[in-house]
Amino acid sequence: MNITVTNHQRLGISCLLGVVIAGFLLIVCSPLLSAKTATVNPVMQWIPVVSEFQIAKTYTSAGLPPPPFSRVKSKYPNIPSAWKTLKPMVGIRLRGSFWAEDEPIVSGWRLWVDELGASGLEVRRSDQRPAGCAPVFHVERGTDIPIGWRIDIWTRYRFPEHPELLPDQSEYQELIKQKIEVRDFSLTVHKLEGGFGLKNIRKDALPEPSETVCQWRDHGRQTLAYYEAQDYRFSARSDYVGEVRLKMKLYFPELDDQKDTQYETPIEVSLRFLCGSKVSIRVISDQLKHLPGGKP
Repeated sequence: MNITVTNHQRLGISCLLGVVIAGFLLIVCSPLLSAKTATVNPVMQWIPVVSEFQIAKTYTSAGLPPPPFSRVKSKYPNIPSAWKTLKPMVGIRLRGSFWAEDEPIVSGWRLWVDELGASGLEVRRSDQRPAGCAPVFHVERGTDIPIGWRIDIWTRYRFPEHPELLPDQSEYQELIKQKIEVRDFSLTVHKLEGGFGLKNIRKDALPEPSETVCQWRDHGRQTLAYYEAQDYRFSARSDYVGEVRLKMKLYFPELDDQKDTQYETPIEVSLRFLCGSKVSIRVISDQLKHLPGGKP
């Protein structure tokens, strides 16, 4: 049987085939087109971790030994997971906050790495101390007290010139900290309500600082590497229970051309300590030794 196809029918078939082919190409090529036109954010997931904040390790406690460092138990054996566990304990509290009796008072923390390569954080906490240790770090009145802090950046970002570097390597952290801008920065010391004494280590901190160690706002877009390299000390000039507060806002310039995702990341952490003369600290130490169970 012969079938005759008119020019009109040929035109219709051609159009139909064109639509089918165009649809197929659209499905196959759309991911490629999207990859070219969409804004890809390589640092959408970036986590600043305060991996160290303590009375500098070169300084020795003026009274009883402070709580020893104990490892932060977290879901995974890595630094970001440990920080997720520790962060609520060291966040700055608002006035009027309630401290539960079994809630730890933190007086410093630092990086922890074992010989097998597992890593995390270790912390001085009042609820994990053997007999003969103070619940918080003691500093001696009349001296300048060094404060050490460090922030590590954990992100999926990779350096095109060094693709082999990963966030757990020191070379990576040195490079990434030169990219991160510090928008606001303050390191202040606050006295706690109630005066000198172990019974007051859970009291609220006074809102106004007794000393401003360093404070900058939008200071010429300096980097995190710049701020970490500075020397920080506060003056211990009276008997008191104190709290050191670190506050800053971090900004990743890689997001400059992505206005819808551009943001600053705030950091707010604190540690507590006891400051006094050798005589007053000795009195506190003697009182602590005679408390039932050695608890404040």
